Amino acid sequence: MSRRATRLLVLLVGLLAVWTAVGADTPVGVRLDVERPEIGSHGWLVLDLPEPDSVASVRATLPADAPRVLLPGGDAVRRDDGWAVPIRLLAEGTHQVAALDVRVTTTDGQRQSLKTASFALEVAAPAAEVAAPLEYSQPFAAPPNWGRRALVGLLAALALTLLAALIYLLWRRRRQRPVATAPLAVPEVPPLDEARRALGELTSLALFRTHGSKAHYAALSHLLRRYLERTCGVPALELTEDEVRDFVRRRLVGRAGASPLGAVFDRAGLAKFARWEADESVVREDLGTAGAFLDAEAERERIAAAARATRRAGEAA
Repeated sequence: MSRRATRLLVLLVGLLAVWTAVGADTPVGVRLDVERPEIGSHGWLVLDLPEPDSVASVRATLPADAPRVLLPGGDAVRRDDGWAVPIRLLAEGTHQVAALDVRVTTTDGQRQSLKTASFALEVAAPAAEVAAPLEYSQPFAAPPNWGRRALVGLLAALALTLLAALIYLLWRRRRQRPVATAPLAVPEVPPLDEARRALGELTSLALFRTHGSKAHYAALSHLLRRYLERTCGVPALELTEDEVRDFVRRRLVGRAGASPLGAVFDRAGLAKFARWEADESVVREDLGTAGAFLDAEAERERIAAAARATRRAGEAA
């Protein structure tokens, strides 16, 4: 190879390396998509990724030194306008966020670590409700009407007399009533059977197709909360989606099928508060996650019952 050809080859390799380095440092654009940017609002951070069609999955996180003014949901969702990360605004005021750490996995299995461009967030306090002004029909008090007052007093005395007579009759009837026997106790449906029955009604997707993601995920979240409340002794029906998710990840560690429930509660929060509409494939996947958890719970109960029976047999021997 001649010297000229060698120099051209070296020059091309250098230009390629410079182009790659410049492209790798190019920050990812980011756009805020929130209906009402105030404290507690749920919304999206839309990422302007290069070649979005070749991306398989995206996860974005805040750096350790970033102000805690927003809570990224983590895994991004593919929307019509690009990849978007669910967020929740936590503090009011104008906040400058340096960057988000973005980890991209392409369709061919390659992984890239990117950063977004710096951006500012203006978060407002929740709007206060203004009470309607009182309306007065007359600016001055009317002169006293003694005849009307006497009629009102007579009617009030008559009403009190009738009320006293009614109370006396009820008291006499109660004294003469025979003692009623206690009603038969209705057997309570076991927690696992109750949860499986509710999940079977959702599996047909009739509620999802008729009323959308919000109603479907509200019912799915309720049946899981109800099961956790009856089996774990925690008031799960009174907790928020984030609190239930934290309880599952902290208290149910090691329980088969419990780990994926955190993502189900995340999507339930997005459907109920951020107007997120899920694809039917995602809905079926979450129903399968809930069913797998209930199947694992049934197996755990079966093993516990067998252990108790073995222990009683040993004690009887």
